[in-house]
Amino acid sequence: MKRKSKRATIRLSADTQAKLHRLQDAIVRDEKADLTRIAHAFRRQQQAAEVELSRAAELLKAERQEQGLSLADIHAKTGIGRAAICRLENLVDANPTVATLDRMAAALGKKLVIALQDRS
Repeated sequence: MKRKSKRATIRLSADTQAKLHRLQDAIVRDEKADLTRIAHAFRRQQQAAEVELSRAAELLKAERQEQGLSLADIHAKTGIGRAAICRLENLVDANPTVATLDRMAAALGKKLVIALQDRS
């Protein structure tokens, strides 16, 4: 036989309800401020990473062109699709892994170097 659950309800006074609503509003306001601060910090970090990725893409493309290599040549050396190489070089939906960047650099006879620098 299946048991039937019962719900207990408590009637709150208007005063208590108002107090609860004020507390809820304060919590939401504080959390919103914290989340906004965190989101802004994350966005700044993301923008800095995008600048670095943009620079790496520019260097790879410039080196490929300087060597007179086509996208097909890089594809043959790396196995990375021509469309993916094009997206990376032009930063269209580009989100390459370090391994991908390293493969492209190796195909150009270069070494990918990642460095840490002090924040200023």
